[in-house]
Amino acid sequence: MNKKRKLLLAGVACIVLVLIAALFFSGGSSAPAGVELLENGDFSRLNANNLPEGWYTDAYVFAPGYTNYSAENGVITIENIELNDARFAQRVDVEPDSLYCFSGYVRADATDGLGANLSVEGVYVFSESYYDTGDEWKEVRLYGRTDKKQTSVTLYARLGGYSGEALGKASFRDLSLVKVDSVPIGYNAQNWFQAAAVYEDTDDGSGSSSWPVLLLIAAAYVAVCVLMARHAMTDEAKSLKEAGIHPTLKVVFMLLIAFALRMIIAMTVPGYGVDVGCFTAWADMMAYSGPADFYLMNVFCDYPPGYLLVLGLIGWIGDLLGTGATEIMIKLPSILCDVAAAALLYAFARKRVSEKSAFTMAALYAFNPLTFIAGAAWGQADSVMALGILLVVMLAVEGRWAAALPVYMLSVLLKPQALMFGPLGLMALAMQLIQKRDKKLIRETLIGIGLALLTAVVIVLPFSVKQENPFWIFELYANTMGYYDSATVNACNLYFLFGKNWVNVDNPAAW
Repeated sequence: MNKKRKLLLAGVACIVLVLIAALFFSGGSSAPAGVELLENGDFSRLNANNLPEGWYTDAYVFAPGYTNYSAENGVITIENIELNDARFAQRVDVEPDSLYCFSGYVRADATDGLGANLSVEGVYVFSESYYDTGDEWKEVRLYGRTDKKQTSVTLYARLGGYSGEALGKASFRDLSLVKVDSVPIGYNAQNWFQAAAVYEDTDDGSGSSSWPVLLLIAAAYVAVCVLMARHAMTDEAKSLKEAGIHPTLKVVFMLLIAFALRMIIAMTVPGYGVDVGCFTAWADMMAYSGPADFYLMNVFCDYPPGYLLVLGLIGWIGDLLGTGATEIMIKLPSILCDVAAAALLYAFARKRVSEKSAFTMAALYAFNPLTFIAGAAWGQADSVMALGILLVVMLAVEGRWAAALPVYMLSVLLKPQALMFGPLGLMALAMQLIQKRDKKLIRETLIGIGLALLTAVVIVLPFSVKQENPFWIFELYANTMGYYDSATVNACNLYFLFGKNWVNVDNPAAW
């Protein structure tokens, strides 16, 4: 076979391979951009109950007297007589890893909460909210991207939202869902999915399938506690150095194991959907809008600026990677802070107790199952605040108030619950000042107060440049602490133990 024929055959083979790859990765036929995907989006067809065909109604509170739904002349209307989160919903087939535009027109006469909006089920994604449009119809659009394996999405025409129940009326017309090639300037595409989402209906009333894994972690921790306690109370025949093992190497190895186990849990256990959805949405919004406009975007956010800067960094990284904020990214700060807290405990304890006792203390924290559940599993931010409070306590014990006070301010700006530790710290500082009456301690305290105020200014100022109310940050904290005035909110403890069909204790009418 001559050289030309070989080149010709090689070229044909390459073309065939490219065509096969194109067919393989295309996933079959796909709807072209611009094709309408919603069923009965103009509400021209009504069923026997005078509600639009292809749509169903849903709400946070189903009790009579809370919400009325109606449809007439191509317009659907939601009327919340009492505070509620109510919606018309439709589940739609979509293509994986694609961009979509959910749009329509809204007319609102509403108050409170998130007003009238378009949104997506299961994730904290909302269009612009409308409250009082008079008799005017306002165009509203919501752009979003689907996950790599996502084949369906449930869309809402909504009055209210998660932790944003509203009163009044909201009307919608000419709703549409189309696939698009790009997002226009002035809009951003949000993730219409959770990183660990399951896109098929698997609600069989059973509890979370993650509990066996979490219980195994708890059992392993009990065993570790027993072994570590015995180890800490016995004398070693040889020191670690005599055995050729540097103590720091042993600690690093332990921390790497703790980190690896957390990453495995983070990748296999879905986070708490509502909070992870909020965090991912806030991260993407911070990356898109920046801090100056964030609190002016009419979205529910009960977190202070400190942690939003953390989420903003996550959103910026996600934007660079082209994935947006993902669940693993959201869980990573808590995972890193857990490992850092264990390292701090070791460094602090080894100055005061034996090497073996310091290692034991750090290991018991590093493998505490509660830290696995809160951060790596559920995706909560408590470990970030806990690291700050731990550092404050260590600095206070050493009398280093010039550093302890700004670190405490940072902790409060990360999560409002850090305020609960303030009275204890104030009492400790007052006792030291009374007992020692040391000018150096007074100077340390004054410097610490000044640095704490500077910390607050540096973190809060980027969010304040467009705020008309100079006291907005105090209102944010007051609203947040007023909302979390219960021992348990939304009964998440019962939800995760017994599953979705467990009674909603916050809604007695549903009993």
